[in-house]
Amino acid sequence: MTSQTASNKETILDSLKSGEMPAKQLRKQTRMGLAPFYQLMSSLEDQGFVRKRIVDKNVNGTLVQEHRYRLPAAFTLVEILIVIVIIGMLMALIVTAVQKARLTARYAQTTLELNSIAMSLDKFKDSRGNYPPDFGESTVGYRDNVLMPFVRSAFPRYTQADSYENFRNNIFSRVGTSYDVDRLDPGEALVFWLGGIPRMGSVIGFSANPDDPFANDGLQPQRISKYYDFDPTRLSDCDLDGWLEYYPPGSRLGTGQLAAPIVYFAVRPRATLADPLYTGRFSTIVSSGFARPYTLDTNNDNVSDTWIKDNSFQIFTAGLDNDYGNDHA
Repeated sequence: MTSQTASNKETILDSLKSGEMPAKQLRKQTRMGLAPFYQLMSSLEDQGFVRKRIVDKNVNGTLVQEHRYRLPAAFTLVEILIVIVIIGMLMALIVTAVQKARLTARYAQTTLELNSIAMSLDKFKDSRGNYPPDFGESTVGYRDNVLMPFVRSAFPRYTQADSYENFRNNIFSRVGTSYDVDRLDPGEALVFWLGGIPRMGSVIGFSANPDDPFANDGLQPQRISKYYDFDPTRLSDCDLDGWLEYYPPGSRLGTGQLAAPIVYFAVRPRATLADPLYTGRFSTIVSSGFARPYTLDTNNDNVSDTWIKDNSFQIFTAGLDNDYGNDHA
């Protein structure tokens, strides 16, 4: 664009600020030839600088067409409000879609993790001969007939497996006086058996010394590989009993909000189908319901008579709402 053309463009735009003008009047102001004028006006129209309107005009009894030009009109207040409303609706749709995508991703991550934990429990069974106890009962019969037979079978060279009291005292002496086996529950059994001995907010596996598998004092530095690699940022002792629980993705630990760990049940024949029941000691701000193994009514008499996956295991997570629910029959 030459300097003269630029000057003509500026003259035309300045003239149109006062309102719509006919082409004849604009051309007179710029003193341009007919062809160059309409070429410039066509260029300005294509670029959106001006708008053209053709009107019919009666000149001495003859109907002729007159080209008129004006600057583009600004948005009216109503048009601006409509645009704002449309943008708000689009933003609401986008936010909803993003939230839904995040929830779907968390659900998929949790499902994938539970499958991975289940595979680790199968690996544990292949290595130790059976699925581990869940510490869901504290009776003498449970300790003598379930827990200690498993410990003797899974750790055959362990020297303190002859009685529950020796086992408990050995954990005191080898792991630490703050770790009482009596306080282990289904919310912590998963971490204990698959991750091993707790230390400084994480787990370090079991000792490679078959005579002293629960050593945690540095005398036995060689460790057996953990059966599952727990995310240390999601391990926490929220019930303050020394033993670690494992929490689902997205759990807001340490914020005072509800935190419900992943719970493991070793499903085996029990005296009644009313136990075990896991409530945990969660934040007092809100209840998390309870976790209990699912049962089946195989006789169709509205009475649960067997566990789902009997002689195997069940894993519970409170889900995206951090609530186990209250009905697992």
